[in-house]
Amino acid sequence: MKRLAALLLLLLTLTACAAPAPEPEDTAVFAPIPVTERPAALGLAVSGHLLRSMHATEDFSGYAQLEAAVAAVLVDSDGVIRRCRIDGVRARIPFDCTGALGEVPARFPSKTALRRSYGMHKASPAGTEWYQQADALARSCIGKRAADLRGGDTVTSVTIDTGDLLQAVIAAAENARPTQGLSTMDELALTCCALPAPSRSAGADSCGRASFRLFAVARADTAQSSAALAAHVPFDGSGHILCDLAAAPRTGSPTLYPTGVTAAEQAFLQEMAGEN
Repeated sequence: MKRLAALLLLLLTLTACAAPAPEPEDTAVFAPIPVTERPAALGLAVSGHLLRSMHATEDFSGYAQLEAAVAAVLVDSDGVIRRCRIDGVRARIPFDCTGALGEVPARFPSKTALRRSYGMHKASPAGTEWYQQADALARSCIGKRAADLRGGDTVTSVTIDTGDLLQAVIAAAENARPTQGLSTMDELALTCCALPAPSRSAGADSCGRASFRLFAVARADTAQSSAALAAHVPFDGSGHILCDLAAAPRTGSPTLYPTGVTAAEQAFLQEMAGEN
């Protein structure tokens, strides 16, 4: 009898262990959210400042320096960013203490186009280049609205100054315009570059001028948006800058060909449009 009771007890114990505990009714079951195709709007924004420009001295050349931030986004009908691209341009035109212009490059490629040639990885604690950190910042913006982004936001692994870049993303999201046939599933491309605009050395009776023209083109499927930014830095015969460097450069036409474009700039813009 005792052996029978022990066997029954063992059987009941095994049955209890094998039977799964009932799942509470309020337990949430998570499943992957499918990515769905939705109508999209394309946004592009450019901004820049001249704050790092320097007066010339007898020991050092001065220069006009444009620091530009560029961002392109695809947002859905709820204003959520679904695609994001970020880039930047650093352009510099030198002049000396006699008011004479130095050597001016034919163009100033974007920081993304320069890739490792930009050289930030040498000083970066993470050993990453500017374009890699910009890509990480762009990915962090996906799934957010413009109102969710702030210029002071920080992103793990991103050590570059994100303030101007995030402001460009916010501006791009806010000015995005719907385009027939554009989808949140479309790939987004961004191209930007600066060219030296007509500049001159200072003369006996005239000031010199260092000028830039920044161009940006964003494209997704058949939709395209473009913008231009112009910046001018006057200086005198001693290489002293004569303008308020805190004043923002002028944002130009939203069309591909701003007024006053030269033949060289027009050819370059056509080249950019083809690369995009």
